[in-house]
Amino acid sequence: MSAYVADWQGLEEAERVYYWRLCRLLDLGFELPAAEEAASSEVDLHAVERLVSGGCAPNLAARILN
Repeated sequence: MSAYVADWQGLEEAERVYYWRLCRLLDLGFELPAAEEAASSEVDLHAVERLVSGGCAPNLAARILN
């Protein structure tokens, strides 16, 4: 599922969702502390992806949507 997490099978559903979000944020260019914070928040990940793909800095995108 991702190069960042070695064993997805051993995780609970909530953990899989968190790590999936974390991996997507890292792939978008977030630094680890900001990615961890955003992954555990209610921020709309698809909106973050749209902003970043449109040229917005990852950390600014998360702040805009938080």
